Amino acid sequence: MRLMKSRGLRIEKLNISCDRHGFGVQLHAIVEAMKGSGIVKNSLQINEIIFYSVEMTWTNDILEMLEFCQAAILTKISIKTTLTDQVLEGICNTDQWNKSDEITLSYLPNLTYCNPFDNWTGSYLQINTPVPVHITDAGIERIAELYRKKSGRAKFLIGDARWIGIRSLEKCSKSEYAIVKTVPLILSSLLLDLSPDDTENSWYTDTTPGITLTTLLVQERPFSRGLHWRDESQEKTIENLKLIFNNPKVIIKEMIFTIDGNPAKFIEKLLASFGNRKFHVEKLLWTSVEVARNQKQLASCLKFFDLFDAGTLKKLEINFSQKALIREMMKMSQFQGLVEEIFIRSEIENEHLENVYHSKQVKVQLEEVRAEDLKKAVEIFQTKSLGSFFKFSTNEIQIDLDKALETFRSMPDNCSVPTK
Repeated sequence: MRLMKSRGLRIEKLNISCDRHGFGVQLHAIVEAMKGSGIVKNSLQINEIIFYSVEMTWTNDILEMLEFCQAAILTKISIKTTLTDQVLEGICNTDQWNKSDEITLSYLPNLTYCNPFDNWTGSYLQINTPVPVHITDAGIERIAELYRKKSGRAKFLIGDARWIGIRSLEKCSKSEYAIVKTVPLILSSLLLDLSPDDTENSWYTDTTPGITLTTLLVQERPFSRGLHWRDESQEKTIENLKLIFNNPKVIIKEMIFTIDGNPAKFIEKLLASFGNRKFHVEKLLWTSVEVARNQKQLASCLKFFDLFDAGTLKKLEINFSQKALIREMMKMSQFQGLVEEIFIRSEIENEHLENVYHSKQVKVQLEEVRAEDLKKAVEIFQTKSLGSFFKFSTNEIQIDLDKALETFRSMPDNCSVPTK
């Protein structure tokens, strides 16, 4: 703190980073220590300030840290973390923000909540998010309109497949925007993981286990760095999901939904607040220790599955044991549109095999593998395209191979096979 209070000290660049967690206790302690040492608002001569964190920031400590800088000297602000709408709203009302000449963000703000650039007088804006999902078409147009009114040196860059390169005032035309906005935003994966509250003894009672920790990870490309949130609040996780799927052009290649318990409470809250939004997901992997323990929970699970756009969903992998739920899912348009892949890693009734044969690749588990079912599956898959297959698994101790071979009019022959 002595260094920060040195008379005439001017800092070219101040980099505040938190690699493992979001800004919280540590930054708050620094801010309080600076206040306690007599450092006041608008007193530090800092030319550029950078905030970096791998997780979302919920507190106002970034705002208070920014206000220590002299607005007349601060020219560059880089925020390489995701802020809540409320925190961003507070920051964009400061002189430091509005008088800064250059601003860099690592995410696209939700402009339906507030536009942080309405009173900003700077000339250069850079948004390099790898996951461009927090913005609507109308939001991009608002930024474009703002830049049309600025001077010729004003530039902005949006790190989005739809907006590659620097867009100058002259290039940011409505005709260009009309073409670019038709391109979908394709993201590699979305992981939604829920952990149960073990203190409720949910395995031994009829109560639905609570969720103490939710993890949400979004990646643009496989194995790439993405946006990552971990929180004890289901509501905050649902708000993040809404931000992602606010844009109907967002397409997720694979969504992984894992629950170490029963997702009933989370699904109820999600359905209550998700509105008319749809999950535009090509593959859903749904894993749950327990699910749909009563009719009410079963109905909620079906409504959750109905959130997935039937025209987009092509692959499904189920890792839970609930025959009644799977049976009802098979009747829905989402299931009937699974033309590429159906993997069900729990038992289904043999009578329901008809409901999976429309897919190119099928893996299911049966209580009993019957010869007539094998024969029909072979006949169907022989006519499918290259790469198609089916796999029947069973826990049956002994399979009647003689009956199966008889059905195919082929009996075992121990003679050697001639080779060339």
